[in-house]
Amino acid sequence: MIFVGDIALPYKDAIKTKIPKELEEKQWFGNLEGPLLKSSSAELKNPIVFNDYDAIKYLTNTQKFAFSLANNHIMDVGEINGTIQRLSNLEVGFLGAGNNLEEASKPLHLKMGNEHMIILSYGWSPIQCEPAKKKKPGVNPLKKQIVLKEVKMLRKEFPQSHIILYVHWNYELEKYPMPLHRDLAFKSLDAGANAVIGAHPHRVQGVEEYKGKPIIYSLGNWLFKQNCFMNGKVSYPDFSRDQMAFEYDFNNKHKLHFFKYTMDDQVKYVESVNWNKKSSVSSLSDFPKNSSLDYQKWFKKNREKKKMLPIYKYNDSTFMEMFKTLWVKYFRHSLVLWLKRFN
Repeated sequence: MIFVGDIALPYKDAIKTKIPKELEEKQWFGNLEGPLLKSSSAELKNPIVFNDYDAIKYLTNTQKFAFSLANNHIMDVGEINGTIQRLSNLEVGFLGAGNNLEEASKPLHLKMGNEHMIILSYGWSPIQCEPAKKKKPGVNPLKKQIVLKEVKMLRKEFPQSHIILYVHWNYELEKYPMPLHRDLAFKSLDAGANAVIGAHPHRVQGVEEYKGKPIIYSLGNWLFKQNCFMNGKVSYPDFSRDQMAFEYDFNNKHKLHFFKYTMDDQVKYVESVNWNKKSSVSSLSDFPKNSSLDYQKWFKKNREKKKMLPIYKYNDSTFMEMFKTLWVKYFRHSLVLWLKRFN
């Protein structure tokens, strides 16, 4: 099973890929960054991040793909039910968002040969992931208590299955994992998960092994066309052109596959390395590996995203976490929009 990051294809052939055939034939999983629409749809009244139906249809016809919908753009326009219906028409697996919390929180079960994989997908509220509620559409919310409860329940019900967490978290372009999220990854693996995989920062982050289990903090982008969405304003620094795919192996022979997004809108294969030779991301993984407290101190000194953005700590109280989220999601966000309006 190969996991990749954010996908945003505005039309068919928007990005061309050069993937080794032995990889292309495997089962893939990625984040559908934005609703699934027709490029000519009346819903496209505003410049947004979205995926074109024909582009995803072509992708799923050429590769075996399943998708996470737990992200900050899936609710940009239209109703979530439209995306769900179009994905159902394509007969591909998906999870992470729904018309209510019950739908959004359903795991994805995949049977591959003699192995059974269960994927859980979550979106972090501070980065504008709209949480689903009992009678409100949205994404499966990333909350520690919910995550650990679901992992423990599934581990008890499916003791031999492979449980994978695929999480939309952290700030855009942050270089290192948030202390809260790193600690949650540890606790999730302790609760019974087999791997934790992250997306959203739009750049490759470091990787780590905890009690023999892999953590990939951010895969970076995958098929995400730049200089196109929001009147061409959505583009990322050069380091975001590095892209990573993580191959989960049922016998713990995991691999990292590296690609490059080129200036002419191609994703080209660079190299593959075995999990135990993670040299290609060693500089991004150069942080304290012992305690959550030590890492938290290190992150405070070395983080890159600092403009009015609080650090979510592993030992924050529920109240403190809620207060920080209100600040980031509403007050800071409104200020940023106001500043952009006046350049």
